[in-house]
Amino acid sequence: MVRAAALGCALLLTIGLLPVAAHAQTKEDTLVYALQSDIDTWDPPGSVLREAIILGYHVFDHLAVRDLKTRKVIPNLAISWKTIDDTTWEVKLRQGVKFHDGTPFTSKDVKATFDRVLDPVKKMIARGNHAKIKTVEIVDDYTVRFKTDGPYPLFVERMTAQVMESEKVIREKGDEWMQEHPVGTGPYKLVSWNRKQEHLLAVTINGANEVLSVRVISIGLIDRSPVHPREVFAGAVAERASGVIIAHNHPAGSLEPSPGDIEATKQLKAASEIVGIELLDHVVFNRLDYFSFLEAGRL
Repeated sequence: MVRAAALGCALLLTIGLLPVAAHAQTKEDTLVYALQSDIDTWDPPGSVLREAIILGYHVFDHLAVRDLKTRKVIPNLAISWKTIDDTTWEVKLRQGVKFHDGTPFTSKDVKATFDRVLDPVKKMIARGNHAKIKTVEIVDDYTVRFKTDGPYPLFVERMTAQVMESEKVIREKGDEWMQEHPVGTGPYKLVSWNRKQEHLLAVTINGANEVLSVRVISIGLIDRSPVHPREVFAGAVAERASGVIIAHNHPAGSLEPSPGDIEATKQLKAASEIVGIELLDHVVFNRLDYFSFLEAGRL
């Protein structure tokens, strides 16, 4: 029962459903959206994770999109395209589009986007989708030509598979910065991403080994979630619980208890003896596994 309760907390936190207090403060114009897992990057060409692709569609735009009713590829950031010869496609771009930072979308962004993806040194995951493209040439501010390695009938389809990114951001910020700071032309702009936070949970148990409640005690910076024993045991005392399980995630991934984890466990253990509510376990978890102070004989 103890293990099930602790792992249940970990699962709920992982899928983003636990911070009920935050939901209670939600404004009427805010949509709370839960994903099965966090995304790995905000730079779409570097990911195949479904969640990253889904959110990427909201922040970025493609040259073309597929109409959900007709299933045909239709214009988006590109307004038209045509073949010049067997190995050349010419694409006309939509004017008046701006990135979230106010920079106008032009041909140079298309060229920079594809040059970056096609660069073999960068080893971007999306490169395989566009390997037939050899060069991208700027004709004018709103016209580009794609040179391909032989006839490329899938070119129009492939325009739906690459988000357009800012030449300015690529040049000035670079790959690492882009992983956490998307600058697109899409309908939504990312304001903040609280990925690297540590959540500390308290599960209260009654004498019949039944879960009374699950509370988020604190949310802190990566691997540093401050906690005081009174915050953990106040609810347990009010509920007349017989025991408490403490669980927290390590966003960095390691399950090895930190010196802070060990010290906090000692303090909570001492406090539990004073208030007469047993500290049943302290569980550290990540997305794949967990560490139990009880099972490791360190409680």
